[in-house]
Amino acid sequence: KFMVKVPLGSGPTQSIVVQAPNGCLMSVEVPPGVSEGGSFWVMPPDPDTGFAATAPLLMDTSGDGAVDMVAMDTNQDGAHDTYYPCVRIDTTGDGEFDSVVFDSTGDGMADKVLPMPK
Repeated sequence: KFMVKVPLGSGPTQSIVVQAPNGCLMSVEVPPGVSEGGSFWVMPPDPDTGFAATAPLLMDTSGDGAVDMVAMDTNQDGAHDTYYPCVRIDTTGDGEFDSVVFDSTGDGMADKVLPMPK
């Protein structure tokens, strides 16, 4: 992870573009409570998945054996902090559920697909 200083004119919940130590540019959200001039830690995304280094967690919250929730680390602090209801889908057409889809923006449209572990 690396430290980011909030630039002038930016504040809590605003998106800013930062450069990781490896040169990669990324958009991050300023955490609540951190204002311009303040600093916060950023966890770069995993190069293989594109998600924060804390891997998403697929959960069965109903106890029926089927994945129905995705836990994500949205503030990049290393802990799961946001939970999204999800639906299992078959992306290969073989009749077997292999991924989940969920709405990560709250607009009612499924916009993220995650593969399920085999």
